[in-house]
Amino acid sequence: MLTLTVSQNGDGSADCSISGAGGGDTLTVYAVQVGTQWDSEQTWQSQGSRVGDGDVTVNTGKGAFWFFAESDVNEISKPIYAVVLDETDSVWDQVLAAVVAKLRLLSLEAETGSIASANVQSHYIVDPKTTPGLKVGELVVVTPANGENLTNEGPMQRDDYEYPVIVAHVMAANRSQTDALKAKWSRNRERIRNAFVNQPLATADATIWGCRMGQMPLLNDPWWTGNIMCSALQFQFLSRETRGV
Repeated sequence: MLTLTVSQNGDGSADCSISGAGGGDTLTVYAVQVGTQWDSEQTWQSQGSRVGDGDVTVNTGKGAFWFFAESDVNEISKPIYAVVLDETDSVWDQVLAAVVAKLRLLSLEAETGSIASANVQSHYIVDPKTTPGLKVGELVVVTPANGENLTNEGPMQRDDYEYPVIVAHVMAANRSQTDALKAKWSRNRERIRNAFVNQPLATADATIWGCRMGQMPLLNDPWWTGNIMCSALQFQFLSRETRGV
Protein backbone atom coordinates (compact mmCIF):
# COMPACT_ATOMS: atom_id res chain seq x y z
CA MET A 1 0.00 0.00 0.00
CA LEU A 2 1.44 3.33 -1.08
CA THR A 3 1.83 5.78 1.84
CA LEU A 4 2.78 9.46 1.75
CA THR A 5 3.85 11.78 4.57
CA VAL A 6 4.66 15.49 4.13
CA SER A 7 7.01 17.63 6.24
CA GLN A 8 7.40 21.31 5.36
CA ASN A 9 10.85 22.93 5.54
CA GLY A 10 9.95 26.57 6.25
CA ASP A 11 11.40 27.83 2.97
CA GLY A 12 8.55 27.21 0.51
CA SER A 13 9.49 23.56 0.09
CA ALA A 14 8.40 20.28 1.66
CA ASP A 15 9.84 16.77 1.91
CA CYS A 16 7.38 14.13 0.70
CA SER A 17 8.29 10.68 2.01
CA ILE A 18 6.86 7.71 0.09
CA SER A 19 6.79 4.12 1.32
CA GLY A 20 5.12 0.86 0.34
CA ALA A 21 6.15 0.87 -3.33
CA GLY A 22 7.89 -1.81 -5.35
CA GLY A 23 11.65 -1.40 -5.66
CA GLY A 24 11.56 -0.47 -9.34
CA ASP A 25 8.36 1.59 -9.37
CA THR A 26 8.52 5.19 -10.57
CA LEU A 27 6.74 7.39 -8.02
CA THR A 28 5.41 10.89 -8.71
CA VAL A 29 4.16 13.44 -6.18
CA TYR A 30 1.27 15.72 -7.16
CA ALA A 31 -0.01 18.84 -5.37
CA VAL A 32 -2.79 21.41 -5.70
CA GLN A 33 -3.37 24.51 -3.58
CA VAL A 34 -6.38 24.39 -1.26
CA GLY A 35 -9.36 26.25 -2.69
CA THR A 36 -8.27 25.82 -6.31
CA GLN A 37 -8.64 22.06 -6.77
CA TRP A 38 -11.97 22.51 -8.57
CA ASP A 39 -10.75 25.40 -10.74
CA SER A 40 -10.31 24.31 -14.36
CA GLU A 41 -7.24 26.55 -14.64
CA GLN A 42 -5.56 25.15 -11.52
CA THR A 43 -5.30 21.38 -11.58
CA TRP A 44 -3.07 18.85 -9.83
CA GLN A 45 0.55 19.50 -10.81
CA SER A 46 3.47 17.05 -10.82
CA GLN A 47 6.06 18.12 -8.24
CA GLY A 48 8.77 15.54 -8.89
CA SER A 49 9.49 11.83 -9.19
CA ARG A 50 11.81 9.11 -7.90
CA VAL A 51 12.30 5.35 -8.27
CA GLY A 52 11.39 3.25 -5.22
CA ASP A 53 10.64 4.31 -1.66
CA GLY A 54 12.20 7.53 -0.37
CA ASP A 55 11.85 11.31 -0.35
CA VAL A 56 10.84 13.81 -3.03
CA THR A 57 11.50 17.47 -2.19
CA VAL A 58 8.84 19.71 -3.71
CA ASN A 59 8.92 23.50 -4.14
CA THR A 60 5.30 24.61 -3.98
CA GLY A 61 5.82 28.01 -2.37
CA LYS A 62 3.86 29.19 0.65
CA GLY A 63 0.28 28.00 1.11
CA ALA A 64 -2.04 25.16 2.09
CA PHE A 65 -1.94 22.17 -0.25
CA TRP A 66 -3.28 18.69 -0.92
CA PHE A 67 -0.62 16.12 -1.90
CA PHE A 68 -0.75 12.56 -3.18
CA ALA A 69 1.72 10.08 -4.68
CA GLU A 70 1.14 7.82 -7.67
CA SER A 71 3.20 4.93 -9.02
CA ASP A 72 3.65 3.90 -12.65
CA VAL A 73 1.68 0.73 -11.83
CA ASN A 74 -1.38 2.85 -10.90
CA GLU A 75 -1.10 2.70 -7.12
CA ILE A 76 -2.24 5.93 -5.45
CA SER A 77 -1.66 7.08 -1.89
CA LYS A 78 -4.26 8.67 0.35
CA PRO A 79 -4.31 12.49 -0.18
CA ILE A 80 -2.47 14.45 2.52
CA TYR A 81 -3.29 18.02 3.62
CA ALA A 82 -0.28 20.15 4.61
CA VAL A 83 0.62 23.82 5.09
CA VAL A 84 3.93 25.03 3.62
CA LEU A 85 5.72 28.13 4.94
CA ASP A 86 8.39 30.22 3.25
CA GLU A 87 9.57 31.86 6.46
CA THR A 88 9.06 31.56 10.20
CA ASP A 89 5.44 32.66 10.47
CA SER A 90 4.03 33.76 13.82
CA VAL A 91 1.38 31.60 15.46
CA TRP A 92 -1.13 34.37 14.72
CA ASP A 93 -0.40 34.28 10.99
CA GLN A 94 -0.46 30.48 10.94
CA VAL A 95 -3.86 30.45 12.67
CA LEU A 96 -5.36 32.99 10.26
CA ALA A 97 -3.94 31.19 7.21
CA ALA A 98 -5.19 27.80 8.43
CA VAL A 99 -8.69 29.15 9.11
CA VAL A 100 -8.85 30.66 5.61
CA ALA A 101 -7.65 27.41 4.04
CA LYS A 102 -10.28 25.35 5.87
CA LEU A 103 -13.07 27.79 5.01
CA ARG A 104 -12.16 27.54 1.32
CA LEU A 105 -12.85 23.81 1.48
CA LEU A 106 -16.45 24.38 2.62
CA SER A 107 -17.81 25.89 -0.64
CA LEU A 108 -20.03 28.23 1.38
CA GLU A 109 -23.25 29.41 -0.24
CA ALA A 110 -23.35 32.72 -2.11
CA GLU A 111 -26.36 34.54 -3.50
CA THR A 112 -25.69 32.54 -6.65
CA GLY A 113 -23.48 29.46 -6.50
CA SER A 114 -20.74 29.39 -3.86
CA ILE A 115 -18.40 32.01 -2.43
CA ALA A 116 -15.22 32.14 -4.54
CA SER A 117 -11.96 31.09 -2.89
CA ALA A 118 -10.47 34.54 -3.56
CA ASN A 119 -13.33 36.05 -1.53
CA VAL A 120 -12.30 34.16 1.62
CA GLN A 121 -9.75 36.59 3.06
CA SER A 122 -7.89 37.48 6.23
CA HIS A 123 -7.27 41.02 7.46
CA TYR A 124 -5.83 42.31 10.75
CA ILE A 125 -8.39 45.15 10.71
CA VAL A 126 -11.79 45.04 9.00
CA ASP A 127 -13.49 48.35 8.30
CA PRO A 128 -16.74 48.62 6.29
CA LYS A 129 -15.46 51.80 4.61
CA THR A 130 -11.97 50.67 3.60
CA THR A 131 -11.75 46.87 3.32
CA PRO A 132 -11.78 45.97 -0.41
CA GLY A 133 -14.90 44.28 -1.76
CA LEU A 134 -17.15 44.61 1.28
CA LYS A 135 -19.78 46.75 -0.45
CA VAL A 136 -19.69 45.14 -3.88
CA GLY A 137 -19.24 41.41 -3.34
CA GLU A 138 -19.88 38.56 -0.96
CA LEU A 139 -16.97 37.73 1.31
CA VAL A 140 -15.93 35.61 4.25
CA VAL A 141 -13.51 37.69 6.31
CA VAL A 142 -11.18 36.28 8.98
CA THR A 143 -9.72 38.71 11.53
CA PRO A 144 -8.34 38.72 15.09
CA ALA A 145 -11.05 39.46 17.64
CA ASN A 146 -8.52 40.53 20.28
CA GLY A 147 -4.96 39.83 21.32
CA GLU A 148 -3.81 36.39 22.43
CA ASN A 149 -4.31 35.42 26.08
CA LEU A 150 -2.55 32.99 28.44
CA THR A 151 -5.14 30.41 29.53
CA ASN A 152 -3.14 27.67 31.23
CA GLU A 153 0.37 27.40 32.67
CA GLY A 154 1.22 23.84 31.77
CA PRO A 155 3.87 21.34 32.83
CA MET A 156 7.06 20.53 30.91
CA GLN A 157 7.78 24.23 30.23
CA ARG A 158 4.77 24.56 27.91
CA ASP A 159 1.82 26.96 28.15
CA ASP A 160 -1.58 27.24 26.48
CA TYR A 161 -2.56 30.46 24.73
CA GLU A 162 -5.94 31.42 23.33
CA TYR A 163 -6.10 33.14 19.92
CA PRO A 164 -9.55 34.76 19.42
CA VAL A 165 -10.65 34.93 15.78
CA ILE A 166 -13.77 36.33 14.12
CA VAL A 167 -15.11 34.69 10.97
CA ALA A 168 -17.66 36.98 9.30
CA HIS A 169 -19.90 36.32 6.31
CA VAL A 170 -20.31 39.74 4.69
CA MET A 171 -22.36 40.93 1.72
CA ALA A 172 -24.13 44.00 0.37
CA ALA A 173 -27.73 43.50 1.52
CA ASN A 174 -29.53 46.85 1.23
CA ARG A 175 -31.33 45.88 4.46
CA SER A 176 -33.07 42.98 2.72
CA GLN A 177 -34.14 40.01 4.88
CA THR A 178 -35.90 37.63 2.53
CA ASP A 179 -36.55 34.09 3.73
CA ALA A 180 -34.05 32.77 1.16
CA LEU A 181 -31.28 35.09 2.36
CA LYS A 182 -31.91 34.35 6.03
CA ALA A 183 -31.83 30.60 5.34
CA LYS A 184 -28.53 30.93 3.45
CA TRP A 185 -26.92 33.02 6.19
CA SER A 186 -27.93 30.56 8.92
CA ARG A 187 -26.77 27.53 6.90
CA ASN A 188 -23.36 29.13 6.35
CA ARG A 189 -23.08 29.90 10.08
CA GLU A 190 -23.76 26.26 10.93
CA ARG A 191 -21.22 24.96 8.41
CA ILE A 192 -18.54 27.36 9.66
CA ARG A 193 -19.24 26.52 13.31
CA ASN A 194 -19.19 22.77 12.72
CA ALA A 195 -15.89 23.00 10.82
CA PHE A 196 -13.95 24.32 13.84
CA VAL A 197 -15.55 23.78 17.27
CA ASN A 198 -13.84 21.15 19.48
CA GLN A 199 -11.35 20.24 16.75
CA PRO A 200 -7.61 20.79 16.21
CA LEU A 201 -6.49 23.16 13.45
CA ALA A 202 -3.96 21.99 10.86
CA THR A 203 -1.02 24.42 10.76
CA ALA A 204 2.56 24.14 9.54
CA ASP A 205 4.41 24.02 12.87
CA ALA A 206 2.10 25.42 15.57
CA THR A 207 0.15 23.09 17.87
CA ILE A 208 -3.47 24.26 17.75
CA TRP A 209 -5.08 21.50 19.76
CA GLY A 210 -8.63 22.79 20.23
CA CYS A 211 -11.25 25.41 19.47
CA ARG A 212 -13.96 26.96 21.62
CA MET A 213 -16.77 29.27 20.50
CA GLY A 214 -17.87 32.65 21.84
CA GLN A 215 -21.26 34.30 21.36
CA MET A 216 -21.93 37.15 18.95
CA PRO A 217 -25.10 38.79 17.55
CA LEU A 218 -26.63 37.02 14.57
CA LEU A 219 -26.30 40.25 12.54
CA ASN A 220 -24.12 43.29 13.20
CA ASP A 221 -26.51 46.25 13.71
CA PRO A 222 -24.15 49.15 12.80
CA TRP A 223 -23.12 47.44 9.57
CA TRP A 224 -26.76 46.62 8.78
CA THR A 225 -27.69 50.31 8.89
CA GLY A 226 -24.87 50.86 6.39
CA ASN A 227 -26.49 48.35 3.99
CA ILE A 228 -23.98 45.57 4.74
CA MET A 229 -25.02 42.19 6.10
CA CYS A 230 -22.37 40.97 8.55
CA SER A 231 -23.02 37.65 10.28
CA ALA A 232 -20.01 36.83 12.46
CA LEU A 233 -18.86 33.99 14.69
CA GLN A 234 -16.07 34.15 17.25
CA PHE A 235 -13.70 31.27 17.93
CA GLN A 236 -10.92 30.80 20.47
CA PHE A 237 -8.13 28.63 19.07
CA LEU A 238 -5.97 26.99 21.74
CA SER A 239 -2.23 26.83 21.10
CA ARG A 240 0.33 24.86 23.14
CA GLU A 241 3.67 26.69 23.05
CA THR A 242 7.11 26.05 24.50
CA ARG A 243 7.97 28.52 27.25
CA GLY A 244 10.91 30.87 26.75
CA VAL A 245 11.39 30.28 23.00
